[in-house]
Amino acid sequence: MVVCFFMYTFIINFPKMEIWRDNMGINAGVLKGYLLEEALAKLIQSSGYTLLTKREQSPDDLIERSNGLNVIGRGGFHQADVLGQFPYSYPFTYPTRLFVEAKFRRIKTGIDVVRKGIGIINDLNSNYLTAQISDNTELLVQRYNYNYAIFSTSGFSEDATKLAIAHKIHLIDLSGAEYNPLKQAISDAAERIIDTFDGEIPKHIVKDIRLNFRSILYFQQLVVLDEPVRIISNNSSNILFELAQYIQAYGDLYLASSNTPYIILLKPNKPTEFKKLFEQRQKIDASISWRRNQDGSTTWHIHLDDLINDGYLSFRIPDILSEYIFKDNDEQESLMRAIESKKKFLSNLTFFTIINDHDYFINIRYKTVGT
Repeated sequence: MVVCFFMYTFIINFPKMEIWRDNMGINAGVLKGYLLEEALAKLIQSSGYTLLTKREQSPDDLIERSNGLNVIGRGGFHQADVLGQFPYSYPFTYPTRLFVEAKFRRIKTGIDVVRKGIGIINDLNSNYLTAQISDNTELLVQRYNYNYAIFSTSGFSEDATKLAIAHKIHLIDLSGAEYNPLKQAISDAAERIIDTFDGEIPKHIVKDIRLNFRSILYFQQLVVLDEPVRIISNNSSNILFELAQYIQAYGDLYLASSNTPYIILLKPNKPTEFKKLFEQRQKIDASISWRRNQDGSTTWHIHLDDLINDGYLSFRIPDILSEYIFKDNDEQESLMRAIESKKKFLSNLTFFTIINDHDYFINIRYKTVGT
């Protein structure tokens, strides 16, 4: 990766209503995905991104349509319900925008979702023509480099992973046990909200639920807009308040760039202590270990025992890489491949975070001594 993930401006793109019943509303499965995307937006914002919600904030490439805020592409419009912008950018690069899609499902996310992302970024990245420009002021229009990230609670199929790597689509696996409490809280909230609507949410209420959940997450109140909106039920709003409180207390997630095509999502086991550490030190040496799970997956830990007693950051790597490392039952061979992979792919992890209104770029370096 030439541009680190933490330098991105991001656009979180909610999937279209995928599961309809008689064209009337959505069920719990779709609602879980929407609530997950809002939760991820909040967690990502805690890493320093500023939300953009109105066309006036970027009028050259944003437009308000009947389905909400859209980004203008060369061949069409692409809905973007939540936008955020990072305050820094690299020399010799355009500010980078990122579409994020979340899939809350039991089966692995497949190749069709990756194809959607490829289509969007190809259209947006080919959006500028200069040969026929008549007004030279058009040359001053801000350009962006678009990327696409997909979060999945169930991981990704092998075909999806290979296609994503080929087209620079970022895949973030949320199937690890460390994310189970968050997934369970979202699942429970979605089921309870659905129950208040007798098993299905009418289409015209869905937007209100999402807007209100977002307002609760960021402003601890129900939504207040310039135009009238429908009021969701007291039961549903109470459920959203409970979920927002849980997400606020959930802790931090750090999105790190590495020497791979993959984004590494780091989850600290002691969030408060890690924040204190990052305020004091921005370059840190660490060791890395792994644990094979019963389902065949692998969980990795970055250990900072010298600085935080029993402190670690957990993460996962794509199954396709894990299968390469542990492709046979020879423990010695697997150990050698794991050590080599840590040296080659995980030797340098970098991410951005804001702590007490101060900006920090954190660099974690793998200690090559031992395993």
